[in-house]
Parts: sequence; C-alpha cells; structure tokens
Amino acid sequence: MQVDATKVQVDATKVQVDATKVQVDATKVRGDATKVQGDATKVQGDATKVRGDATKVQGDATRKLFLYPMPNAQCPIPIVLIETPNQGHLKN
Repeated sequence: MQVDATKVQVDATKVQVDATKVQVDATKVRGDATKVQGDATKVQGDATKVRGDATKVQGDATRKLFLYPMPNAQCPIPIVLIETPNQGHLKN
C-alpha cells in the first residue's frame, strides 16, 4: 500500500506542476494581451495624428484656394481684379 500512496503523491505533484505551468501560460497570455492593447492604443494615437495632419493639409489647401478675402460674405465667387496698362483702372 505504501507504493500506491507514493504513486498518488507523485501524481498529485505532477498535477500541481501542470497547474503551475497553466498559470504561467495564462500570465504570458495576459502579458501578450496587454501588449496588443498597448499596440492598439499606439495605432489609435497614430490614426489621430494622421487625422490631424489631414485636417492641417485641408486647411492649407483652403488657404491656397482663397488667397484673398472675400469682398462680401454673400458672394461665394472670389472677385479677381485685373490691372490694366491704362493707369491701373478697371475695364468694363
């Protein structure tokens, strides 16, 4: 009977070692999940930066499109003044 008890004790120790291994694996998976979450947060930050850069580019393009202020807020078409050789007067 002592041999059977020793075998049971060895089996219990093996189960305990396996449980410890599972716990270590779970900790590793949790660490990997935290890293993935960190990477996702970084990607989200990069996307926010790209969105900010796109907004800046759009603003720059708008400023280049409308170099001169509108003479009247009601007028959606910019008025281009053309200087003529006759002393700078506008022609009709």
